Parts: sequence; C-alpha cells; structure tokens
Amino acid sequence: MEGRELSKNSGSRSARCATAAVCARFGMECVVYMGSGDIQRQAAKVSRMRILGAKVRIAFTVRVASADK
Repeated sequence: MEGRELSKNSGSRSARCATAAVCARFGMECVVYMGSGDIQRQAAKVSRMRILGAKVRIAFTVRVASADK
C-alpha cells in the first residue's frame, strides 16, 4: 500500500472511531475533521481517536451567499 495518510470527514460518529482504529492497525496517519460543537459533545470519542493516534482537527463551515450559488 503506497498511501500512508487518511483524512476522514463524515457525519457518522462510529465511522470516525473505526477509521482511526483501522489507521492504527495498518500504521497509517489519520486526520479526522469535526465541528467544534461535536468535539465538545463527543469528548470521550475524541479521546479514543487520539489514543489510537488520530489527529482531530476542527472543521469550519463556510456559508455561501445565495447570489454565489
């Protein structure tokens, strides 16, 4: 396998932890993007992902004006 990094951005909470576990198992770098509110609400899962070696980063949303759509 050539790729050694995996980035995960998903609304599925369990998929984030599973992705971190798979990356840990195969020695891959894992970056998980979550909203700041999710990071606070899911502190236990964030800790679990970090223990598995994942980097948890805040994902910012950008609002697009209706004229730009």
